[in-house]
Amino acid sequence: TPPELAKELVALAGVRKDSRVLEPEAGIGNIADAAKEVTDHVDCIERMTDFCEILKLKKHNVIGNDLLTAETAPIYDAVVMNPPFSEECEHIKRAFDFLRPGGSLVAVCSSSIQWKSTRKYEQFRDWLSEHTHSIDECGAKFEMTGVHTVVLTVDGEEVFRSTVDRFSQEENRMINSWTCGQYMKSFIDPGN
Repeated sequence: TPPELAKELVALAGVRKDSRVLEPEAGIGNIADAAKEVTDHVDCIERMTDFCEILKLKKHNVIGNDLLTAETAPIYDAVVMNPPFSEECEHIKRAFDFLRPGGSLVAVCSSSIQWKSTRKYEQFRDWLSEHTHSIDECGAKFEMTGVHTVVLTVDGEEVFRSTVDRFSQEENRMINSWTCGQYMKSFIDPGN
């Protein structure tokens, strides 16, 4: 992650002096470096042994080597990341489990999260729809991949979880609709 972009991501995450920050997939720690300019409470997760050594030389606290198998605890005020584009959906959802309620996850990811029509990306967009989030153009180019990137921000509060799709055609489902903007009316719609 370019250092200038890392600083923008940390600012976007609202990191303050007392914030606790996690950078999963830390690489050589450019995001962690930017976070350390604001707070001393920065942890990293990194798979590559050589990168872990670099992180330790830079005095970063490495708490694990695999985000997907790390034990989660919702203790971080901010999770700021640049996940591997090929596994971004899984990594972002897993990293979200480290975020405390009210925190902020900020990720540089491929623009594929907006349009790719594979099952993985469709399920990811369904998950995103349950959370307050925004997607903004990134502008940063990653020479090694040539991937068009965006910045995803997800708030640490779930706002809606739909169970409608979990019902079979034969089952009734509860449907809620707003009537005249004054009150919410609930009714049963058979076989819908």
